[in-house]
Amino acid sequence: MFVLFQFKSRCRALLWQPEGSRYVCGMVARPADYLRWLPARLGPWAGRLLARRIAAGLGCDADIEPEDRRV
Repeated sequence: MFVLFQFKSRCRALLWQPEGSRYVCGMVARPADYLRWLPARLGPWAGRLLARRIAAGLGCDADIEPEDRRV
């Protein structure tokens, strides 16, 4: 991710959300935790902006093939 200056391996902002049993983007869920310069009051606005920028919730763009786990 360019914002976090990380170009290899798992994104540091990838968060497990146990109540939803899914991963979420920390930059969307809690942007102030990753953008230290961001005032806390702008967190919700920044989260919405980042969600729109990465097209969160509009489908997966991963180029992986799921394994068939049927036995």
